[in-house]
Amino acid sequence: MAAASGGNVAAYCARVLAELLPWAERCFGLSRAPNDRALGGSSFGGIATLYMAMLHPEAFRCVMIESPSFWACHGRMLRDVRECAGKRWPERLCLAMGGCEYSGTRPNSGDAGAKCDRFLAEACKECAHAILAQGVDPARLDWHVEPGAAHNERDW
Repeated sequence: MAAASGGNVAAYCARVLAELLPWAERCFGLSRAPNDRALGGSSFGGIATLYMAMLHPEAFRCVMIESPSFWACHGRMLRDVRECAGKRWPERLCLAMGGCEYSGTRPNSGDAGAKCDRFLAEACKECAHAILAQGVDPARLDWHVEPGAAHNERDW
């Protein structure tokens, strides 16, 4: 089996900025002012939103990062957040994870599911602390782990 090439999130972010936003501006009257814009995503969309915040903080005033897939890429996302030290972040950030991300959608996952839930909750905390360690005012970052919330649209 060939190795997976990854999500290519940098190319996705560039395409959103170069193609999707201008299209939405033309077709739906989306404001061209970044201060009027927010971006949100969940699961891999949460990862894409996190990267948009890191790579293009000027593009959106606010970002909402829900249930990001921190389990993927062997911790790369958290390393990339830490490496953003000294760079700008959007004005407002919301980062949230469910306390039952894995076990809430796989009720028979037992100890392995609970272990995955703990890993994801801790990764959310680490991500928030890494952002704050870069000098982001705590009033700009709303982060939490919601007890009992799972990896699904109902809880996002």
